[in-house]
Amino acid sequence: MIVDTIRSIYNHQLTLDYMVNEEENKYFDRKSAKIKPNDLAPLVSAFANAEGGTIVIGISDKDRIIEGIDRFPKEKINEFIAAPKNYCKPMPQYKEEFIEVINDKGDKDHLLLLHIEASVDTIIRTNNDSTYLRIADKTKELKGEDLLNLEYVKNTRHFEDEINLDATIADLDEELLLTYRDKIGAQNLSFENILKARNFIKIQNGKEYLTNAAVLLFTKNIYQFYPNCRV
Repeated sequence: MIVDTIRSIYNHQLTLDYMVNEEENKYFDRKSAKIKPNDLAPLVSAFANAEGGTIVIGISDKDRIIEGIDRFPKEKINEFIAAPKNYCKPMPQYKEEFIEVINDKGDKDHLLLLHIEASVDTIIRTNNDSTYLRIADKTKELKGEDLLNLEYVKNTRHFEDEINLDATIADLDEELLLTYRDKIGAQNLSFENILKARNFIKIQNGKEYLTNAAVLLFTKNIYQFYPNCRV
């Protein structure tokens, strides 16, 4: 019988009954202590990059048996506790918690809960530079456009600072550049030098490119490059 008064002190929704019987979801996942500590890294990354969540260690995720953690060496338990620090970068904010339970053998035992906090403005990656996000009850690795969108959400990447592969200085409005040059008091500098000094030109693979900011500010025909641009 599961005693419903056993619950997390950090999240009262996490009763023992909930941890055993509830379906895994966006904020909660259960793992057997048989897994390797570094296998927690994707889940830690996923919770931190979403809205936070709790990893319950000591309940098998397939048959939901309360195995506990006490049968495993103390060194392994300490590795579980240190997993967010040792296997993710940067380390997310988190708290560990032990809950006393009766295991499937009828003996006193413990569960280990890792409460992973949401990372507001930093992307949490695993040590092999993979990035994950918790979506419903799934831990999804992000690549390509999905990863780019997360970087925008976390403000770790800014659209204005990225290069534009198509625009050149010839596409910029000379009158706007003259006005800008006068405003910053740089009449003795060429347009190219001004753009470089203000980081409107960046080098990639040995070639110089205008940034999106330069095109947005100075282009003659903005819709040529950004047809969906709106103010």
